[in-house]
Amino acid sequence: ATYKTGDIIKISLEINKEVNVSGGVPELTLDLGKGRTATAVYKSKKENYLVFEYIVAKGDDCDLLNCTALNLNNATIVDSQKMPLDETSLLTEGSGALMTNATIRIDTVLPEISAIKSINPNDFYSIGEKIEIQMIFSENVTINVPDGERLRLKLNVTGKECYADYVSEYDDIGKNKAM
Repeated sequence: ATYKTGDIIKISLEINKEVNVSGGVPELTLDLGKGRTATAVYKSKKENYLVFEYIVAKGDDCDLLNCTALNLNNATIVDSQKMPLDETSLLTEGSGALMTNATIRIDTVLPEISAIKSINPNDFYSIGEKIEIQMIFSENVTINVPDGERLRLKLNVTGKECYADYVSEYDDIGKNKAM
């Protein structure tokens, strides 16, 4: 899944036995790549899972989010026998390991309009003739126009204000274009 700024990512840490958390607030260190990290904070316990939450911040972009450490922060995590949890094994061993189960992508960079152009540039048009205009974005976008409303592009044609109505979108070489 892909997440944007402000989204909350819940990360469940599965433990093979019932445990109790007391004292401080455990955190997960998240690797965003390129030497950048973020923190997911412990929020709750559900059966054999510890649930952490990470709120995506602006600039937290990565193609694959990895969890690299469990920080106890003065918390104790013990089983019913009062035996402490071996937090190191949760991040490195087997199919239940946190690092091997991460398939999270974060994209907080807003798409930009990289070009606006006419299908037939430098052409002459008659009054009432349709002029197709393309908006090319830096990445794929989804345009949602509520029923009964319209999306309009404000234009300045030789000092006169006019509008182009959104009609459809199509894909050309992986970029969305519209208007």
